[in-house]
Amino acid sequence: MAKLFSNIFGLRILSGSMETAISEITDLTENKNFSHVSIITGLRILKIRLSKKYTKIFKKADIFLPEGKSIRWVSNLLNKKVGSGFTAIDVFMNLIRDAVLKKQSIFFLGATQNSIKLAIENLKKSFPEIKIIGSHHGYFSKERNKDIVEAIRKFSPTYLFVGIGFPNQDVWIQENAKNFTSTVCVSIGNSFDLSSGVMKRAPKKFQEKGIEGLYKAWKNPIRAFRIFKYPFLLFITIWDKIFKKHK
Repeated sequence: MAKLFSNIFGLRILSGSMETAISEITDLTENKNFSHVSIITGLRILKIRLSKKYTKIFKKADIFLPEGKSIRWVSNLLNKKVGSGFTAIDVFMNLIRDAVLKKQSIFFLGATQNSIKLAIENLKKSFPEIKIIGSHHGYFSKERNKDIVEAIRKFSPTYLFVGIGFPNQDVWIQENAKNFTSTVCVSIGNSFDLSSGVMKRAPKKFQEKGIEGLYKAWKNPIRAFRIFKYPFLLFITIWDKIFKKHK
């Protein structure tokens, strides 16, 4: 039987399909314990690998889902296997569908007030029975943070979807983990903006080839400068392979 997860730089990355991912995540809801699910790319691995703080935080996550081509380059260099075809918005929508079927509760945190309002309106049109028990935009002060965390703790939702950008969303989840004792927390990036219609997804041909990042770079040229990070990612991966630090 094939392994469901690969350990890459200390991160537990899924090697199965989207169906397997949803099954693994929904199983976490049955345990009624705090769980942390995140999306990982090659450049995100680089950022984590170069920071002791982030390494410590991200190693606590339960499941990482691989997104994009670069994570597969890393896995191939390390002779590891990871899944393919994952994007945050697809994971988000699949979990929403499952939560609706099981009548599970949901809390949203992230994006702008307008984006999250529109996202909720659109989701309610598609899923009239969706159980969204709370939401808050992602631009809040430290003082407001206490109120948000307390509200989530009291509501105790099945799922907490957090979209405040990488690495902030994952750091925030871990910093407040003790308050979410029975919630599955999922980092979803820009999924609220996409589901609201404020932001558009890449065309299908980009999605199918796993290169949505290229489309984003074309739409936002500043992102194109990230290409200069890939040689460093390659160097770090080879270095770790030689010295076996990834084990």
